[in-house]
Amino acid sequence: MLRIALKQWSLLIYGARAAIQNAEDKDDRLSRRVTRLVARRYPNVAAAALSNKTTLMAWLLLRNGTDYQPDRVAS
Repeated sequence: MLRIALKQWSLLIYGARAAIQNAEDKDDRLSRRVTRLVARRYPNVAAAALSNKTTLMAWLLLRNGTDYQPDRVAS
């Protein structure tokens, strides 16, 4: 069970790193937030923060049974 959790966590980190690399080219709220975060913190810290935010958003969507609404993402 722990091996699966570690694998899932590492995939979230990889996805966050990819999102950080692509955030500079985009102008949506989440990309602007990520760009500001990377400017203030180390890239690995920013990747961990982004993966935590992604996990929280996914958990809330599943718990509430709602669809993703990008306009409601807090910056």
